Amino acid sequence: MSKLRFSKSTVDEMALLLATGVEPREIAYRFRCHASTVGRIRQNIDTFGEPRPAPQAKMGRPQKITPEALEGLLDWLLDNGSEKKLSYLDEMVAFLDEEYDIEVSKSTVCRTLAKEKITQKAVERQAAERDEDLRDYYRAQIYEVRAKEAIFVDESAAHERTKDCKREHLASYRD
Repeated sequence: MSKLRFSKSTVDEMALLLATGVEPREIAYRFRCHASTVGRIRQNIDTFGEPRPAPQAKMGRPQKITPEALEGLLDWLLDNGSEKKLSYLDEMVAFLDEEYDIEVSKSTVCRTLAKEKITQKAVERQAAERDEDLRDYYRAQIYEVRAKEAIFVDESAAHERTKDCKREHLASYRD
């Protein structure tokens, strides 16, 4: 069963013929369609007052983050410089809960920001190690330390935000 759609002008012409009293079978024959198509157009006119009803509202669950809350979140992110531009998703979730009493997950906030084409990937903290003067000063200080006095800590197992380490990964040099 094909779902051919007639143009608006064709449907309007069918509605005009129906209004003038032409039989639905004759209209169907003239436009080479099934009589049920003409019947559906008549039913739409009786129900909605027009041959093609207006499109219905969006289906599905309404969004949890309202447009006002989204605008407030964006204002909060752009407010007061770099502190909040580096906010984490859980901080944004806490803001929405405190200010707008909206409980959402981090993934919901992430999807909403992505839908608005907002990304924070370009915003990063610059490492202190990039300062050449400090690096030179560190090298001068470290040359005075003997090898047996040095302790090396592998921070690759450290949590990125809190810098907490798993203790079993820490090792020290022993004589």
